[in-house]
Amino acid sequence: MDERIIAAARELLDICRRKGKKLAVAESCTGGMLAEVLTGIPGASDVFRLGVVSYCDEMKNQVLSVPQPLLDEYTAVSAPVAEAMASGVRELAKADIALSTTGYAGPGGEALVGLVYIGMATASGAQSWQCQFTGDREAVRRNAVYSALTTAILMEDDLL
Repeated sequence: MDERIIAAARELLDICRRKGKKLAVAESCTGGMLAEVLTGIPGASDVFRLGVVSYCDEMKNQVLSVPQPLLDEYTAVSAPVAEAMASGVRELAKADIALSTTGYAGPGGEALVGLVYIGMATASGAQSWQCQFTGDREAVRRNAVYSALTTAILMEDDLL
């Protein structure tokens, strides 16, 4: 794994540890890579509670409680669904902060390949960010993981 990603994971876990916060993740396009990098850090178990890979809409709805009307109206790759995924896993895990990733990692010839939404849910609510990455499938996935981690780090004040 890229050292910058590992460093960001370590920093986020340290922030959560310092603030006494628990963390969970819900992933689609990153396929477990976010949970993998977080749990690869020694001592992550005192902060990390749950990782869910929900690759189909049915599981986003049934496991993460993403409302079906959101999926129908906006599709799984959207800001409202990224926010709902983060909120759903936060509730499921009884975590303080949750991150989510949903997007088109490719390949596929679609013009939308590289479009990713990062979601974050805390006690104060959920928000999301749209990202556009280039490169092959692995590059998109790695960049999405790095962006999720660094976004949470930059939002440290929201983790209070």
